[in-house]
Amino acid sequence: MLHPFVEYKEILGRLSTEEKRDVLRRRFQSSEVDDDVLDQELLDTVPYRWDGVRIFEPRMCGKWQASYAAAEIDSTRQRLSIAELNTYEWWYYDNWNREFYGNGNDNGAVLVKFFTNGVRGNVEGPQCRPRMSSYQFNRDGSIQVGQYPRHSVPRRLADWGWEFHNPYVTYTSAEPVPVVIGNSREKSA
Repeated sequence: MLHPFVEYKEILGRLSTEEKRDVLRRRFQSSEVDDDVLDQELLDTVPYRWDGVRIFEPRMCGKWQASYAAAEIDSTRQRLSIAELNTYEWWYYDNWNREFYGNGNDNGAVLVKFFTNGVRGNVEGPQCRPRMSSYQFNRDGSIQVGQYPRHSVPRRLADWGWEFHNPYVTYTSAEPVPVVIGNSREKSA
């Protein structure tokens, strides 16, 4: 997939309609726009204001080279944005369970989401754990969930994903899931 942190202005003509829509989804924008405004939407949504994000501006390379360069640049970023926190689904691990079973996703981990309304909830609907809880994204980049001990500032993993934890639980990013306005998961929280 093409990287969302590329300024595609100079190479816009090399992108297919589906690639443009995919870049919009990966920028957490609705891709359900008319074809006649698709190019302008792609140019208007470059995430210049995301904390710590550096945008690659290709001059003499193709779209795949630009995406590779943007991915390499982004791999060094150490600050998660609130948009990413809200868009990714997260594996929620009880630390005692993780130590016992290892790091695989089949060890009792549950997929959760940090919704834009300030609630952390389960992706698959209400379950006994973890309970729905409020959360706060702090200025220092750490995350406070309910009354529990503050979580660490998210850190980058070797696979370029994200992880944060407190003494009791660990969250690890799952694949990014595009948020489209009106998404039923968004409304369910």
